[in-house]
Amino acid sequence: MRFHKFFASFAMSAIVTAALVVAAPTASAAAKYCYYDITVQSGQCFYRHQALQDYRAAQAGYDYIHVVNWVNFNTGGGVQIIGGATRCTLAIDNEGKKLPNLTTLRYLLPNGQAGETLDNSISSVKTYNTCVVQFFEGLNYTGAQSPWMGSTADTSVYDFYDRATSLDIT
Repeated sequence: MRFHKFFASFAMSAIVTAALVVAAPTASAAAKYCYYDITVQSGQCFYRHQALQDYRAAQAGYDYIHVVNWVNFNTGGGVQIIGGATRCTLAIDNEGKKLPNLTTLRYLLPNGQAGETLDNSISSVKTYNTCVVQFFEGLNYTGAQSPWMGSTADTSVYDFYDRATSLDIT
């Protein structure tokens, strides 16, 4: 009888311990809610989507696009807002709203190290303030290119699911 109580107590302790270990936060969780200002070529990342929204509400400038590395705007994969100081225009222009190398935009890890890049990871895009975006498969606007597009829940509609390496916004 005593053995059974000990074994039952040990088994219950192991179950509780396992649950605590699984529930504990991991050190590799990324600060995956980011804003990048094309005008000043600088960005900031946050651990919570609400913190990103609060940051944007306090900043001057315009949001151009939100890119998400998950289809249907699911934020499980991370969100990158790209914006700047000037408004988008309805005409195709060269006002400096270009990103020639998406490998330089990275989500940050808690230890400050760079994590995953935006290169080949954009699955959804939402445009704002009359902006449209065009993706390119290669660096510096080379290779296959998407048509100019507005918001789309799934970039595979344009055959550009997780293929963008550079982009142009107008």
